[in-house]
Amino acid sequence: MKILKISLLILSTIVVFSCKQNKTANISETNSQQKNDLIEINTTTHVSDTSKSAIAFINVDSMLLNYKYYKELEDKLTSQYTKAEAEFNKKRASLEKEVMAFKQKEANNGFLSQESYQMQGQELMKKEQALQELNMKLTQGIEQHRAELNKQIEDTIFSFINNWNKTAGYDFILTKTSTIYARPNADITKQILDLLNQNYDKRKNKK
Repeated sequence: MKILKISLLILSTIVVFSCKQNKTANISETNSQQKNDLIEINTTTHVSDTSKSAIAFINVDSMLLNYKYYKELEDKLTSQYTKAEAEFNKKRASLEKEVMAFKQKEANNGFLSQESYQMQGQELMKKEQALQELNMKLTQGIEQHRAELNKQIEDTIFSFINNWNKTAGYDFILTKTSTIYARPNADITKQILDLLNQNYDKRKNKK
């Protein structure tokens, strides 16, 4: 089992249209109250030196590396993996001891009958199969939780940028990976990251 990192490749395709261009990009109101604590928008904030530009870009890798909420979710996922791995290793070690004892008993002709030998052998095979099923279950569980955390991060950043852009007024906000060339002052990664972390700190302080 390998540590499952949160990967947000889907963010590499984020394209945010200005609210003037696309009014349907607003967040759904169903979860608006739940996200308000995390996505507080400073409506007086404007990007320095790029307010006249219709296009800006963000560096997703840099943003995730320094986004506190991402780190929190990644730590939770790693903790879940560690617990699942410990549970699996404990059961595997127990089965390995039983197999070794079985082989030693077999080598010493310790079975009273062929029937006893076969029954114990079949029991070990069942335990091995159960261990394989547990491994698959734990792996699938972590994968599912990773997908849920991915969605949380994606929704948080995407919703924040859409709301923030109501006052910023960009026509497009692209990712750096899809940009061949851009002026350095068109990079709004730090501005967005600072605001995201400020909102994260406010939410944490309310607890």
